[in-house]
Amino acid sequence: MDNLLGLKKNDLLKLEYGLSINIDGYQNYKFFLMAAVFDKTARAAVLNLINSYGYFGCIKCYQKGQRLMLTKTSSKHTYPYIKNNPDGP
Repeated sequence: MDNLLGLKKNDLLKLEYGLSINIDGYQNYKFFLMAAVFDKTARAAVLNLINSYGYFGCIKCYQKGQRLMLTKTSSKHTYPYIKNNPDGP
């Protein structure tokens, strides 16, 4: 998975740097990915973020997550809303 996604990520980076195309003189054209559909693991890799189960894994805010132990062997990761500082640190 990482190898295939890494190849696509490298291809997208090359397009961001631009392609020189000769139409009445060379011009540099840049391309950017505007929208895509990924699962959580691929989304984190493409956006260069921590996965959603990391402490700062929320892509909408900067709140630090908390790990809540439900039982001795299971836990749940949450991102509590802090009213005084909704954007986080």
